Amino acid sequence: MLVIGDTTAAGVAGPASRPREVGEPAGSHAELSGRFARWKGCRVTEPWAQSYENLHPNSRAILRGMAVLGLRVLPGADLPGVAGTGDPYALTSAVAELVARGWLVPGDAGEWLVVPAALPWLADRVESAHAIAHVERVADHLLGVLTDARRADDATRGPVVVATVRAAGRYRLSGLATAVAGAAWRHLPAGLPVHGDRTWWQQLAEAGEEAATAAREPVELIGLLDSSAAAFARAGETHAADRQWQRAFALADQLGDHERSATFLHRLGALRRTAGSFGKALTAFHELVAVRQHLHDRLGTADALTELATTMVRAGRGPEARHFLRQAEDAIPDVADPAQADRAEQGRALIRLGRCWDQQEAPAAAMACYSKALAALIDVDDAAAEVARTSLAAAARARAGQRRAVPRPSLAEETQ
Repeated sequence: MLVIGDTTAAGVAGPASRPREVGEPAGSHAELSGRFARWKGCRVTEPWAQSYENLHPNSRAILRGMAVLGLRVLPGADLPGVAGTGDPYALTSAVAELVARGWLVPGDAGEWLVVPAALPWLADRVESAHAIAHVERVADHLLGVLTDARRADDATRGPVVVATVRAAGRYRLSGLATAVAGAAWRHLPAGLPVHGDRTWWQQLAEAGEEAATAAREPVELIGLLDSSAAAFARAGETHAADRQWQRAFALADQLGDHERSATFLHRLGALRRTAGSFGKALTAFHELVAVRQHLHDRLGTADALTELATTMVRAGRGPEARHFLRQAEDAIPDVADPAQADRAEQGRALIRLGRCWDQQEAPAAAMACYSKALAALIDVDDAAAEVARTSLAAAARARAGQRRAVPRPSLAEETQ
């Protein structure tokens, strides 16, 4: 257990008089000290408390940052994030001063901890407006770091991100809270939750969602649920991703946002299919077909039916899949239809349908799809047209008795 006052600077004393701290009520130093001691239960005669006014501004900035963010452990990887200002080298010197003055003591895992009574004592000395300004500075710093691929891969930054999101939520800066949380989900690398501490990932999800919920911003909440689900899926955390996308779908459905509902159903189906949960995947894709039909989206309906058929093939229900593939063919508008403006999307849908016929070892049907796709994509999308041309040639060889393997897409490809 850490003992308050068990420091290396026992003989350090503060100045006899000092200017009043911003946000501190007027009165003598003795009166204020007694008030702090009675309210916080803190012995301000401790050397660390008396030395506060003698600290370098960078040292005080670190302490204020830890108090505002509620950090007990000093995150050495992101000192500018905690202080909200300053360069890392100067802040490293400030940490050495805080250790020498007794504000920081060694923890069990080799990290530095602020003495227990210091945080509430410091928090009481920071005016609300100044605390808000500090949170805004820290959030701006983190948004810059998280969107920089060269610096976003530090697992030890997680606690600062979580603390900032929580602090922004406390001060009703919900937009800032959701922005930092969203940036963290989008830009932190896929391997981080596996190699780093998973606890803070759950804390990040909770903190961001609480801020969006408190601000009554359902659209922001949907975005955070989607971003966190995608991050969990990239890391192979299938159950966590499934849970987040289910919640996102339920909220979008409640708001009547059918496009987003369809997006989340597609992602759920693809995630479950890759994980081998074919029954649940089929349920998601059946619902997706219904949503697309409700929207009178013919291409979307064809894609949903193709996904449904693909899942049936994976589940060993190939004969049933053909029924849905034929429905998908009927749903796709004719290539020559002048009302079909998005020929590129039409061609890509036909390629996906052709590949599903390939999986069914039906090269003639696949060739018909690839031929239509090529007609739709010529002079529209050269890269996709080349895919259709290559696939058509391969299907022709398969029809002539040659077989080719159809590669199984990765989780990342399926959940795009």
